[in-house]
Amino acid sequence: MRYLVDETYFDKDNGPIIFYAGNEGDIWTFFDNSGFMSTTLAEKFGALTIWGEHRYYGKSMPFGDDSFEKENLNMLTVEAAMNDYVDLIKSIKETEGLQDRAVIVGGGSYGGMLSAWLRMKYPQWFQGALAASAPILFFDGYVAPDAYDIIATGSYAASGTGETACSDLISDGFAELADLRANKDAYGDIAEIFNLCAVPEGEIEVQSLIDTLSDSIGTMAMVNYPYPTSFVEPLPAWPVATACAAGEDAWNKNWQEKYAKLYPIQAVGKTFYNYNDQEPCLDVSVQQGGGLDDNGWGVQACNEMAMPFSSPKPASMFPEAEWNEKENSAQCEAMYGESPQYNWALEYFGGINPKKDFMKASNIIFSNGTLDPWHAGGVLE
Repeated sequence: MRYLVDETYFDKDNGPIIFYAGNEGDIWTFFDNSGFMSTTLAEKFGALTIWGEHRYYGKSMPFGDDSFEKENLNMLTVEAAMNDYVDLIKSIKETEGLQDRAVIVGGGSYGGMLSAWLRMKYPQWFQGALAASAPILFFDGYVAPDAYDIIATGSYAASGTGETACSDLISDGFAELADLRANKDAYGDIAEIFNLCAVPEGEIEVQSLIDTLSDSIGTMAMVNYPYPTSFVEPLPAWPVATACAAGEDAWNKNWQEKYAKLYPIQAVGKTFYNYNDQEPCLDVSVQQGGGLDDNGWGVQACNEMAMPFSSPKPASMFPEAEWNEKENSAQCEAMYGESPQYNWALEYFGGINPKKDFMKASNIIFSNGTLDPWHAGGVLE
């Protein structure tokens, strides 16, 4: 397991340990974008900061190049990752003679979930936790499958300033693309409007474009920070507002053009995947949002982290989709040989009845943002 140690501000006589519970990506991605822990808190408390990389992400591959072979995927579990972090903290404390130092664990999103769960399950090793945007309740037994998309839609609806809501422009764009999937005569225009690296050859490529836009626009709602960031992609401050302004401008300039409804959604999506015009064209066969890793998360979403998602019309601006556990399970079995445990987290850690289940939990800060779609599965009181 790879881990980072930063003792820039460490008071060796009295300083505590701040530990980042790495999540679904290269550990440097989180170190470079979590200055509140690495600088603000570390300097305030004279802390030693440690950053643990989650197994199966970054360079922490337990079976090297064979780590994602089906027979090796059963080692990618939440419990195993948590045990890694306990062993790491134990080892560093013993090696450095820091057995009496308090450890505060922190993280965001899935890392925030791990932080809360580490404090709950291992209070002897973690004396407190900062669980930022930690949707520990985002499972089928607690949250509605449409929660994420509806909140994200609301964030876009509130961010536009034109006569037509930004969310409506996006919804119209998705509908137009869906209508054009089977129209090969439109493929050249689609390639030109979206600056695709290759003209679509069939419906599969057009659907890949729809999926890329859906993922990009949905993720942008998750990283809608009030400051510029390069966390998953280089983004401006308040990227949703920036994207909506670009979409409205594209509509005002192109409303008389053929396939006019495609221009706003192109401008909105481009804000996420190519804001700085670094890429010469859009390759829809490549994952956008390079800061996070879909490989390991795809496996986890098919075992213990199976979260429900649906997109209902007209409440959601995203392409319509229903949540079907049976179909999802079949896909997971086919892809990874994994069987989703839909309410495993709620049963293992608690959460079906949060007030009762977490009554004895202590020293955990749950921070959630109203605009962040993950707050639907967060602990809010």
